[in-house]
Amino acid sequence: MHLMMVGGGELLEPLSARVRALGLADRARLYGWALPAEIPEYMAACDVFCLPSRREGCPNVVLEALASGRPVVATRVGGVPELVCEGPGGNGLLVPAGDPQALGHALVRALDTAWDPEALRGSVGALSWDVVGDRYCALLEEVLRERRGAG
Repeated sequence: MHLMMVGGGELLEPLSARVRALGLADRARLYGWALPAEIPEYMAACDVFCLPSRREGCPNVVLEALASGRPVVATRVGGVPELVCEGPGGNGLLVPAGDPQALGHALVRALDTAWDPEALRGSVGALSWDVVGDRYCALLEEVLRERRGAG
């Protein structure tokens, strides 16, 4: 198993030093910040996408992982549970924030599960830019019709 970590921040250098100190540099690669155009390459290279955040809004990166046909292991924070569905036909696994043991068990379980990439892609089809854009347009048209009728 290999870890690929994409992203930066103040903990990147201390984490890199810890990886080196543990002798895991050949198994854990910390890439730092990535350009948006590079994200598909990283997604294609992974078997499971993991987002162990302590807090989140509704992260696009989860949608990107699922749209890439990758299952998601993430913490149960913010809008993540609205995107990641567990159970039969689900698209990933959720764990409590700040519980590394639960995260590790979920990652092993996700790696041992036979996921259907097409089903994973389909799980976010209703959230594509085109579909969401069409919904917003319909909503705005409805509001305009109501205002015209009320005025």
